[in-house]
Amino acid sequence: MRRETLGSRWVATLAVLVGLALAGPVAAAPAGTVTFAIPSEPPTVDPAIEVAGPGYRVLFQLYEGLLEYRGTTAELAPALAQSWRVAPDGTSIELKLRPNVKFHDGSTLDAETVKASIDRTKAVNRGGAFFLTTLKEVQVVDPMTVRLVATQPSVSLLYGLPKVFITGKAHLADADRGAAFLATGGNGTGPYRLTRWEKGQQIVLDHFADYWRGWSGNHAAQVIQRVVPAAGTQQLLLERGDAHLVVLASIGITQDPKELAAKPGVKMVDTPAFRVTVISMNTQKGPLKDVRLRKALQAAFDYEGMVQVYKGYAEIPNSPIPKGFTAAYEPSLPPFKRDVALAKRLLGEAGYQGKPLTLSFIYTETEPQARLAGLLMQQSLQELGITLNLEGKPFATLAAQMATLESAPDIQATLTMTPRSADPGELSGRSISAATPASPSTTRGTRARTWTASSPRRTAPSTTPSAWGSTARSRGS
Repeated sequence: MRRETLGSRWVATLAVLVGLALAGPVAAAPAGTVTFAIPSEPPTVDPAIEVAGPGYRVLFQLYEGLLEYRGTTAELAPALAQSWRVAPDGTSIELKLRPNVKFHDGSTLDAETVKASIDRTKAVNRGGAFFLTTLKEVQVVDPMTVRLVATQPSVSLLYGLPKVFITGKAHLADADRGAAFLATGGNGTGPYRLTRWEKGQQIVLDHFADYWRGWSGNHAAQVIQRVVPAAGTQQLLLERGDAHLVVLASIGITQDPKELAAKPGVKMVDTPAFRVTVISMNTQKGPLKDVRLRKALQAAFDYEGMVQVYKGYAEIPNSPIPKGFTAAYEPSLPPFKRDVALAKRLLGEAGYQGKPLTLSFIYTETEPQARLAGLLMQQSLQELGITLNLEGKPFATLAAQMATLESAPDIQATLTMTPRSADPGELSGRSISAATPASPSTTRGTRARTWTASSPRRTAPSTTPSAWGSTARSRGS
């Protein structure tokens, strides 16, 4: 397995998907091939569209950005661009491209290709376009230099470049700008190329012999992403050695991961991750419009119990900024803690002391941690005389319910919010943005978010009231 690419990337991918700071248990790989059991496949592998979740597991092997993040840190590093310079006024970024970089179709990286790729991503207005909202134009300075000109100074443009994947020019001149080809094919510069996709069965990636970083050392020649929706089947395949990597979240964490890792030939990899676990409250209708009631729920929440939901692979946070996430993290702030006396006082101030109150809590039925979080909150609120009705639903049903104010529940668990980039302002903005009506370009409607923040190594749950409404299209890291 390629340590600089496949190895480190799989660990990072698993850590992101798990929503904890854990990668899936890993067994010794067979000669030449690594089989990764995945719970679902992406709807597309178009790098301008699918840059999160199931798609990210594939695209991160096929494509690269002009810049990348160094290891598991929030520090930018060269990738397809070997150097960059931000203008003193912050309104442009000039990038020198790396020479002799090949795409999977044999073409060579140059400035015109970079411009065509980024222009397409912005025009498609999905996925990576989130980071290009302030981009005015891509200028070709010379054959190996591009300048990104922004409408205003933008930190998000710079720190989003690792997720703006660069594709070769082939098919970009088609009438559909390559949509049909890129939906099921690929033409990136990454270490692996897409050679076969059997829908509903498996995605086959073969190593790209001309990869610019080279192939010295011990690497996998082929990666098979095998679609295995059933968690029990994934675990069985892992234990038998028929799968070498799994997504721990798809197995769930109702058992201690150490128990699975104790089985012969299985290893658990614990890696750093910037994760934010959230519980959302509806501030736009019903009792939770009162900030005092939201604060009462925050104070009543059992944070220590939430750590145990994650079998100890969590820390109680002190803010919505993940521990160690850039200089914006403030270590001197105290961690969140349960304070029942404060909760009761706030409940009385809101006029609900001694009065019956029933709230709804919905969660994605395939997320065992979400259900456990709901049960924990239900138990926490009983001491305040508040009844919490839990209901698990398919994600599509849950998303549709949240899309309008009329059908939105009181509380909803969103367990794995990830920083889209190393811009702490963007992360905080998503947590504390004002509520606005839903629209086709948003993922959630008129609702409010409370946070549960995480440390780099262990996810940390908490609930902190904040006004939260519709955000830009959701992306994973």
